[in-house]
Amino acid sequence: ELVDKLSSKNISIIATPREDKMPSLFGVLLSWFPMLLLIAVWIFFMMSGYLIGHGLINGRYKVSLDGIKNFYINRFLRIYPIFFVVSLVALLVGTVNYSFDFVFVFRNLLMFQWDHHYPLNSVFWTLGVEAQLYLVAPLLIFGYQAFFRKNVKWVGLYFLIMLAMWVY
Repeated sequence: ELVDKLSSKNISIIATPREDKMPSLFGVLLSWFPMLLLIAVWIFFMMSGYLIGHGLINGRYKVSLDGIKNFYINRFLRIYPIFFVVSLVALLVGTVNYSFDFVFVFRNLLMFQWDHHYPLNSVFWTLGVEAQLYLVAPLLIFGYQAFFRKNVKWVGLYFLIMLAMWVY
């Protein structure tokens, strides 16, 4: 209707693409870059999950309280020291004022949040996901090994619970 009104007043509308040529290879790669980053993160999470599961299943950590404790200490020492250093630098250099209270420390410095929004550094969301995997993985794998060696009939229920946790 608008086009008809404008045409009746001798106003011409011409729509052409900006460029008549195909985008360059660099332009195509640049437009796909965010997707490539997402795929790289997925691959990292798959490799991390496989390696953690492999280490837990094949005996790097024993099925005992000491084994679980060693697992958590190892994961803590692998992630948190550099995370704390980078967080401290972000706090000191950052331009945003933070209310430094218990909730801030709990959510941002201990990685206990489920929305994965880290105001200190937006890429920390991957560490939060990884830390949550580390909290649950030994309990799932060791629980499975301890319980289902004797009770094979409950394996299906166990996998349904794991699926429900994944969907949630």
